[in-house]
Amino acid sequence: MTLNSKEYSRQYYLDHKDKCNQQTKQYYLDHINEAKEYHKQYYLDHKDPVGRRSNKLKRKYGMTLGDYNNMLDNQGGGCAICGSDTNFYRPNFSLPVDHDHETDIVRGILCDRCNKVLGHIKDNIEIAQRIVEYLNANSTS
Repeated sequence: MTLNSKEYSRQYYLDHKDKCNQQTKQYYLDHINEAKEYHKQYYLDHKDPVGRRSNKLKRKYGMTLGDYNNMLDNQGGGCAICGSDTNFYRPNFSLPVDHDHETDIVRGILCDRCNKVLGHIKDNIEIAQRIVEYLNANSTS
């Protein structure tokens, strides 16, 4: 049976997988600076913060940039929990969208601190209530 070029390449790869992977890895290591420079230049040539943000909102949450801005305005221009209008860990980035990870329903816009707290307690209301009880019981004011 005669294999065409694509079939031959595929079969060769399957028969010599470890060797091919090692060669690919070695090539990357030998040319890592070129690869980094290429990706950096590609990013600079194609960066459009508004377009990227808009595409991400649409892809991940099914919302437009206008929807995001309206939601933020309805929350008073800041985090739905603490009211902060800036990110603490990434100050040059817009506030993250909070969503239910099981239903993917958007709940609001939070600062990165509040978003991380919800993530750490896995959106568990009982844990959140125990945190409030703990803070109330140990309040110094």
